[in-house]
Amino acid sequence: TQIDFKTFKLFADHCNQSVSYLDKYGETQSRYRYQISSIIASQAPIIETVNNILSMCRAQLILNQQGQVSVMLDSDKNLDGSRKVARQLFTSQNSWNFSATRNFVDLPHSFTVMFTDPELGYQQGNYEVFRPGYNERNSTIFEDIATFGVTHWHQAAQWGMYQLAQGVMRSEIFTLNVDVENLVVQRGDIIELQHEAPLIGGTSAVIVSQQFKSLAISEEFGIINDAGYTVRCNNGDIFNGTCDVVGNIVTLDIERDDIEPGDIIVVGTRDSKNAVTTKYIISEVRPKADLTAELTM
Repeated sequence: TQIDFKTFKLFADHCNQSVSYLDKYGETQSRYRYQISSIIASQAPIIETVNNILSMCRAQLILNQQGQVSVMLDSDKNLDGSRKVARQLFTSQNSWNFSATRNFVDLPHSFTVMFTDPELGYQQGNYEVFRPGYNERNSTIFEDIATFGVTHWHQAAQWGMYQLAQGVMRSEIFTLNVDVENLVVQRGDIIELQHEAPLIGGTSAVIVSQQFKSLAISEEFGIINDAGYTVRCNNGDIFNGTCDVVGNIVTLDIERDDIEPGDIIVVGTRDSKNAVTTKYIISEVRPKADLTAELTM
């Protein structure tokens, strides 16, 4: 009862999917998406070994909302193949203590990925992967990274590119505090974020009342035509579209019967409707003793 066996089965099916690649002769071959081949003789805790294996598959152990041990895949899709959608909308209206850090480091131009190579008698083999724009001739910053139980050069190469991509795309970290009673996200979930501190997204407000497509909100926005909006309802649904604003009255492009007073709305005050909110990935949820939680994304 402590294990979410459904996600482990879905994860196994995901690992067993076939992927294609070109071999050194230019021929198309296929392999399992993720495969670990290793004899493990270690006194290390089981959870450490499991996490080492899962890290090679872009996954990790988490506790789900039912308190069970589950698997989280680092992907824009769920384990059942459905595309991940934002679970929650956070703004300055329902969060506080915002802080941000950004790493300014000399990212390597190339990773030398070490793996166990069957063609070398199961000795160490190396495969070099490069950041976009770099190659053997212009790379000057190199790093070595080791794999765990990987015996296929193509799987090792893909994992090296994944690590390079994380260094490029995930250098910015945000933290903020929220009420735990409004918290439905867990590690690996996608959230929509708007906040004045880092100048992300539009302007947020609380919905006061609704009459058909018109919403009365807690802020005065002036006059805005064809703006973008994002709304999170109390039932958890997040939807967006276009709207017109006059003062504190927002007229939506659709009528919804699940909007309630107290729901959050974000209105984009610039031309780009895509700038209303920005998507982030939850990397840590830290509950606190005062019935609040700190989110890291």
